[in-house]
Amino acid sequence: MVSRHFWPHLWSDAACRDLRLADALHRAGLGIEVLTPRYSSAWPERLTIRELPVERPLAAPQTPWSVARYQRHLQSWLTANAGRFDIVFCTRLGEEFSALMQMQLPPSVCRVGLHSGTGDAADHRVWASLRGGKRMPGHLAKADAVVVSWASAQRALLAIGTPVNRMHRIDIGVISGATPADRDASVSGSLRRQRQALAEINGDLELDRDSQVILVCGQMGPAGITMSVAKAFPGLLDTWPDLRLWLIGDGPLRERLHAYFRHQSIRQNVAMPGTFVDFEELFAVADLVVVPSPADALEDTLPAAVAAAVPLVVPDSPDTRAYFAGLESLVEWFNSAEEASLERAIRDSLIRLGGRRIAARNLRRELLVRRPYQQTVTAYKRLFDSLADANRERRIADSVRHPAR
Repeated sequence: MVSRHFWPHLWSDAACRDLRLADALHRAGLGIEVLTPRYSSAWPERLTIRELPVERPLAAPQTPWSVARYQRHLQSWLTANAGRFDIVFCTRLGEEFSALMQMQLPPSVCRVGLHSGTGDAADHRVWASLRGGKRMPGHLAKADAVVVSWASAQRALLAIGTPVNRMHRIDIGVISGATPADRDASVSGSLRRQRQALAEINGDLELDRDSQVILVCGQMGPAGITMSVAKAFPGLLDTWPDLRLWLIGDGPLRERLHAYFRHQSIRQNVAMPGTFVDFEELFAVADLVVVPSPADALEDTLPAAVAAAVPLVVPDSPDTRAYFAGLESLVEWFNSAEEASLERAIRDSLIRLGGRRIAARNLRRELLVRRPYQQTVTAYKRLFDSLADANRERRIADSVRHPAR
């Protein structure tokens, strides 16, 4: 698996998605090794996470001119090591996939790419800004397989000529797990203990007994948590003075967001604790999860929030409409192009919070039946097994036709 972002830098939705998928495939019996760049020379070149060997021999490209060097080093590493693998799987159709498709690999190695991202951050929409992005349609035609998780991406890749027989649709499933803790503290003390545990981890997450929490996870930048999320919050405090906003993530807008909340004199109601390796504890105490943008948090945060049965406020987009098809009434919608729409959606959810919680539990139950994560893992395993078997049979047939002399 070749991933641009992998543990411990889980500051992006794609990193969370890749870690979850690699761990699940490993548990399903596949031998997984991860190749990812390091973002500091102080980071070790090798480590193990969840029994997964992670190789980080490459320095991540920090500027546009360093991309070519990064691709050359990636190709050098694959040239020396690719013979150990049956499949090289790139988890985005970006510079890594382009470098992979431009090099010679042993005929026994299959090349697979995953279309990553949604909305304006979808791979096919950012090719124009990538080095060699214009050649990507040709690369897709030569890949052994291309995986897509969204109908919009599938239509876009078909429109540019990606062969139908190379494309494989694998939806992102919902993790099944224990039923989320009861949020009625009078019934159980588990919610109180969970809140106390988070407060001990980070003082900014300390809550009063009756505080309600709005949780927003994503990159603090143009594609994720933006000023529109921040501007929607002050008006809500007139009705709910002890309402809390937790912004989980990092990015270039962090300081601007911090300054805005301080200027509005509401910094005490806002927590910006950085990134977490796992959001399960956060979901357990959240009263509402807001997906900030159709271009972020749809590939891991959204399914994880569904699995936690937390009421959802989501942007209205083709991808989210497709995800909740037939279940639209179980989430609250907002128009990401209209700032006031987000505040209205949050306000309506808080007013009807009891009903929203029932809807969230119904949504979890429905999607666990429609798209369980085990189905996602099985589809990947079936694809990888079929590619490896087909390649093996092809090599045997070639050896019969052209026996070594």
